[in-house]
Amino acid sequence: MLTHWLVSRYPGCQDIFDVGCDDGIVKTRLPAGCAYRGIDIGADIYSRAPDKGIQYIENAEAIESELRDYQPAQMVFLFDVLEHTASFVNLFEIALDLATERVFVSLPNETNLRVAMGIF
Repeated sequence: MLTHWLVSRYPGCQDIFDVGCDDGIVKTRLPAGCAYRGIDIGADIYSRAPDKGIQYIENAEAIESELRDYQPAQMVFLFDVLEHTASFVNLFEIALDLATERVFVSLPNETNLRVAMGIF
């Protein structure tokens, strides 16, 4: 998994903030001692176990203002989340402000999406 690969390249990772965290699967791939916080829009598809370190925001319009109130983290993850926003530049800039060391971004491969959707 991408998370395990990234974290293994940066030993000493102590704090990760996962924006668009889904159900917190990233946390299961982190080494012991690496603190995890996540945030996502509160969709009904996510199990909301309180012990996962995840906050769900019910109002999608409030996500950017919520993020501005968070404490910085050593690494910020934006895995397959920017393409879901109205203004991905704003979210990316917030992530840059939140990261004390690194921001990692992944985006879906447009070609794969087009093939999957039958659009060529």
